[in-house]
Amino acid sequence: ALVLPIQTSCVNGEFEQILRLKEGEGLKDIAVSQAGIAGVGRRCVLMDTVAPRVEITPPASEVGNNNNLEIRGICESGLPVEIGPNGQSATTSTTCQNGQFRILFPTTGDGVKDLVATQKDPAGNTGRDDQRYTVDTVAPVV
Repeated sequence: ALVLPIQTSCVNGEFEQILRLKEGEGLKDIAVSQAGIAGVGRRCVLMDTVAPRVEITPPASEVGNNNNLEIRGICESGLPVEIGPNGQSATTSTTCQNGQFRILFPTTGDGVKDLVATQKDPAGNTGRDDQRYTVDTVAPVV
């Protein structure tokens, strides 16, 4: 589809222009011309608005008896997975390899721990998942 030309100034042999691309995923073709001469430059960019899929795999038991929780899940390979308490900054990270991640997450004290895993792709899309764990290091009184 032909789009009306956008004019911008060239300073020191360079120019910069923010473009509003047609909605939807996929490749977008951008052509640049100078003084009406078509074909000076051409780029094809990939429009990415889909967040990475990151998911914490629920453990066999959501109750742990030590202060290091093993967090596992699925993710988008090659991107870091950040883990932290829900509502706070991530405190640890690991790399997603072969679509999976695994990390020992240190916790302090007993009680309910709400953790969140996030991944951000190069386009700035963020995927997230959260899981609730209970840490109980105190033996029952008999």
